[in-house]
Amino acid sequence: MNASSLSRSQWPWLASWCALLLPLAILFPPVPIDETRYLTAAWEMFNSGQWLVPTVNGAWYSDKSPLLFWLIAGGWKIVGVHTWVARVEALIVALGMLLILRRLAARLGMDARGAHTAMWLLAGCFGFTVFSTAIMFDLLLSLCVLGALHALLDLDAGRWWRGIGWLGATIGLGILATRSGTENLETVFDATLVAQTLGFATPLVFGAVAGRAHLDELRIKLAEDFDQAMTA
Repeated sequence: MNASSLSRSQWPWLASWCALLLPLAILFPPVPIDETRYLTAAWEMFNSGQWLVPTVNGAWYSDKSPLLFWLIAGGWKIVGVHTWVARVEALIVALGMLLILRRLAARLGMDARGAHTAMWLLAGCFGFTVFSTAIMFDLLLSLCVLGALHALLDLDAGRWWRGIGWLGATIGLGILATRSGTENLETVFDATLVAQTLGFATPLVFGAVAGRAHLDELRIKLAEDFDQAMTA
């Protein structure tokens, strides 16, 4: 069996995992303060048609980037305004994380059994399971980080255009997923340094060292510029 492809025997188990969490996604009410605030921002975006700048109680909400609000408001456009829409979207992102992690494990040299084990270890983590239906930014950012790690493997394999394209897309989406999206860059840089110790991604390590060294300064500068733009 090809380690990079998910065997048919795994799909029923993944479906069961989603089915167990689906009632939680549909029935669980929003939790104050964060989830209610994010739903408020999505509702005002949906209701006003102002999709570029999130607002809460009519005031610009500059604390977070808009990707999560876009997804929630877009889901409401399709199926109507319900809290479960946001939670089901979070569950879909969590499922995507499991599949991408499994593929990443296979690309790193694990056999099919090892790749399956990596996926189910994540699925079985209590924290991941609890937050798999949470209306939060963490799952989106984690999905982007996993995608960026795949891009690093493409670059290491010499698939430059594909690697550069995916790396740019995933880092960009990570920044749109949360205002602290530079954490995406930080994790990718750290992963590149670890990859060097494992014997691959050698051409990328120098860029990772330089990027990691200046990341905190970049994060502070971006935060200051964003605050100035929102208050101007």
